[in-house]
Amino acid sequence: MKAYIGRLIKITAFTNSEFGKKLEKLKESLNEATDRVNKLGDTGKEHVATVTKMREDFGTGGRVMELLRADSRAVIDQIVTEGQITREVVRGERETQGTYTCDFYVTEFSHWVGAGVRHYSRLWYIDQSKTYLKGRVGFGKDKTMDVWLVHGRYPHVVGLAGQTGGRRVRVSVAVVRQTGTGDNWELGSKVVNFDETAISVRCDGWECAGGYRVASAVSCDEMYTRGLVDGGNKVLFRYTITVL
Repeated sequence: MKAYIGRLIKITAFTNSEFGKKLEKLKESLNEATDRVNKLGDTGKEHVATVTKMREDFGTGGRVMELLRADSRAVIDQIVTEGQITREVVRGERETQGTYTCDFYVTEFSHWVGAGVRHYSRLWYIDQSKTYLKGRVGFGKDKTMDVWLVHGRYPHVVGLAGQTGGRRVRVSVAVVRQTGTGDNWELGSKVVNFDETAISVRCDGWECAGGYRVASAVSCDEMYTRGLVDGGNKVLFRYTITVL
């Protein structure tokens, strides 16, 4: 009888031990499942937040729509400019300037800091150079900017003959204070000569633009320190192009 009870005790102890192990594994599996559910929930919240942000960007007052409106304004500005130049030429009223002052506004400035993107100005027609030029600001991922004056027309892209023999020009670029008091920030100056026949075939004017760098490694943080970013999150780069 005692032997039977002993065996029963051993069997019960073994059964309890096995049951305990299975219970621990069940708990582990349950915890893992709970973690996966929580992660799925977090991922779902992230996706919802992303979709919400996209809807806001594409909404009437969103960032994407604002960029589209800015592009539309640029096209309208260019049409008005071309109309004025054409009228002056046809009427024989076109007078060349010795110095051209060309303003380049970079809007939504804080969005582009560190983004690794490029922005281009309107096209500027320089009579003595017989072609168009434009400003370019490239935002580096290190929160600095490079400032360029580049060709505005790429003859091989639009099937035109390239202009050559234009006059040399001196280009100076400054960041202009739009509100308050204080000095403008003079970024640099360079003497250049734009010859369309020398444009590299790899340049399409947008992804790759040919021209001259006027200033490099310009600190975006210093724009704020100097108070040159206005309340509308806009920075004004003024190009002064003097024909030599």
